[in-house]
Amino acid sequence: MSVIFIYTIRQGLGNRKIGVTNFPRKRLKSIRSTYPRARWALLLPTPFIGYLIEKSFHKLLRLFRVTRKGSGRTEWFALMWPVTWAVDLLITAVVALAWYGVWKAFVLLSGWYWSSQAEAIINS
Repeated sequence: MSVIFIYTIRQGLGNRKIGVTNFPRKRLKSIRSTYPRARWALLLPTPFIGYLIEKSFHKLLRLFRVTRKGSGRTEWFALMWPVTWAVDLLITAVVALAWYGVWKAFVLLSGWYWSSQAEAIINS
């Protein structure tokens, strides 16, 4: 199983690409074959739901979509500075919340496991 990363790429003034990948270096190299000045703006590992987050942001920003060349050509958005910053911040918050949910589930399940183990020891 590989990690799913969500990313935003900046290229030029106000152009952002929102996508997911399992191989960030390979993906950036692929994008740079068409857009040599492309740079990471955000790159975060996600807990299982990277595709859902990506799809949600594509839907949220659909009015700003621009079609570009290359692979992922429909994942580009024309956004100006305060909006690009806000989008990166929102994606970060959503990913952090998702990881918190994973952590909370782990804590609850481990608490249940250890309490059942303690009960088994007490009853034996």
